Amino acid sequence: MNKRILSFVFIVLVIIGLMAAWFVYQYNHATTEYYWRDKTQAMKNSKAGYYALYTFLQKQHKDTPILYVKSMQQFEKFSQKNKNNAILLVGTANNGRDDFSNENTDILFKWVEKGNHLYIRQNKYINQKLGLEFKSVPEIKKKFPVKTTENKEIQAACQQEYNALQQYKKFGYSVNNDFVKNCANNLSMMVLPENNQSIFILETDIQKIDEKNLWGFDISKTPNIISVAKYPNDIATIVRVKKGKGTITVTGTYEIWDHPKEPTATQHIHLNRFDNAYFAAYLTQGKSNIYMMSPKGGSKNNIDKQLPFWLQLLKKYPLPMTLFVLLMILAIWQQIKRLGGKRQLDEKNSRPISAHFTAQGRLIAHNKEEYALLCEWQQELHNQWQRQFGKMPATRQTAVLLAKRLNVAADDIELWLHPIPQNLRANDVLRFVRSHQQLRKKQK
Repeated sequence: MNKRILSFVFIVLVIIGLMAAWFVYQYNHATTEYYWRDKTQAMKNSKAGYYALYTFLQKQHKDTPILYVKSMQQFEKFSQKNKNNAILLVGTANNGRDDFSNENTDILFKWVEKGNHLYIRQNKYINQKLGLEFKSVPEIKKKFPVKTTENKEIQAACQQEYNALQQYKKFGYSVNNDFVKNCANNLSMMVLPENNQSIFILETDIQKIDEKNLWGFDISKTPNIISVAKYPNDIATIVRVKKGKGTITVTGTYEIWDHPKEPTATQHIHLNRFDNAYFAAYLTQGKSNIYMMSPKGGSKNNIDKQLPFWLQLLKKYPLPMTLFVLLMILAIWQQIKRLGGKRQLDEKNSRPISAHFTAQGRLIAHNKEEYALLCEWQQELHNQWQRQFGKMPATRQTAVLLAKRLNVAADDIELWLHPIPQNLRANDVLRFVRSHQQLRKKQK
């Protein structure tokens, strides 16, 4: 087999081997994951990520209309037709981080003042209108020195969650030893004013124990507060305030209503974690209508779904896929260089060149026959020269003499006077073919 073909095959095998090794490594080092049985494509993308919350609230409020609206225009159309005492929940983790414009925020605030309710993520404009400041925890501590205390209720909730997760040990799943500590640093507790019941809401990743990554509200100048969820260090994370005849609940994240993904997930913010689901039911109880709407940024899952398979691979495994593409380009380039360009010949030159290539191909393709064929050609030439000029010795002088009489090069004659070697190289064979072609032309 040609050495270049062998090299090409070797490169391809190396690429396949590297990719196989990478996938094996990924498989061996993959984290064990457990998924809900009803995890479907609809659960991922339906209603822009509100699938779980929508299903949950349907069971809690069977007689209350629950509607997902796609835009402010659609919301205004529905809200104008329906009576007050409705609630709008804005944003989920599956959508982008875009906020409403100031004009649309003003529309929502006027709707609240008529006697409706709003749950929305904080932004600078909303905070200004409500008298809130959203800062990192260290910044709030500098302004108002806060001493972190151990909240026994939060500690108990985290310990209970830790004990529940231990059941997955038999499946090879392990809970981090710092789980309770991390949980206690990130769990918020809200005391509901109606019945003084405490609920626990997870807003940030349990794994984030670094306090500088935590944010909260400075509510020292906030009027009309109804209830507040706080970290153990007494920093507010969710604030519910009175606004006109209605209420506005402001939080630092869109993500607490995200649908459940994994039953053992300790780093995500899902509806199935702690009392998040109860909080949703509490906010929506007794409402005339429940609206759900996401920010104008489209669903991330829907965008990923539209990507071609090879782009998804490139996104998931950038390094091996980039290496694979580069090696394939190099291999194709080498093959193109080896083959070269295709030469177009005119009709005048095509016939003799075609005959020459035919003879060349016959000799090269049939290695065992080339020696016999050349000897046959040599015998024919010797017989013809003897008939014309008689028997002559195989010397350089004879070659020069015949060359003058036949009007050809002396080297072409001398090539056939001596015995033909048996182990000819390709270039030597071509010399015999060209020489024979020249002699046949002159003899005609």
